[in-house]
Amino acid sequence: MVKLRDGLVSLLFVTLFFSCALAQQKDQVRYLKVEKENLRATPKGEKIGEILQSTKLKVLEEKGNWLNVQITGWIWKPSTTPHKAEIGKLKAKKGNAVKFVNYKIRKLPADYTRDSKPYAAHVRAYFQFKNNSDKTLTGLVYEVKFLDSFGDVLYKTSCKDQLKLSPGNVNPMDAFWYWEDNEFMPNQPYDKLQAAAGAGTIKVQVTIQKAVFSDGSVIEFKR
Repeated sequence: MVKLRDGLVSLLFVTLFFSCALAQQKDQVRYLKVEKENLRATPKGEKIGEILQSTKLKVLEEKGNWLNVQITGWIWKPSTTPHKAEIGKLKAKKGNAVKFVNYKIRKLPADYTRDSKPYAAHVRAYFQFKNNSDKTLTGLVYEVKFLDSFGDVLYKTSCKDQLKLSPGNVNPMDAFWYWEDNEFMPNQPYDKLQAAAGAGTIKVQVTIQKAVFSDGSVIEFKR
């Protein structure tokens, strides 16, 4: 038989009560009911991931409307690294997978003896890119801004190229985009470009938006 003082018994009871309550809370399991929810480092803090509907969540801690949860699952090992610095290198490599390297702008007069279109007066633009990835580049989407000598935007457009560019190579500048003169429709792209193109002062800003590779992978570049 063990004899305890009344105060000690009360303290023991309270301690056991809260220990059980805490254990109950830690063992609590919930399931995500919405389609997806953000996973954050702290309540209202930095977003570090997303949880999908029906995911099983083990509750470790509760603060108001926030739950500190633990998720158990399996992940493909080659997709992980023990070195955080490697992630930054991978991001940099992805961002440099395709680079704009050169361009050429020409203004040509009307010539109906040319072998192929366009026959009317027009401005043509050639763009060159380098494939820095280890895969064959098959498609490219990019935005082009044409600037005058003052840096003012004359015209902006989006281009979509189908090409086959091996790793480490640049495309030959043998294909071009063009904008024809249309005397019946004023203020067309040709009208905006022809003066600077003719003077040789036109410049371009090219922003790559999307690259598609032969294995089906796609890189979308942040603006």
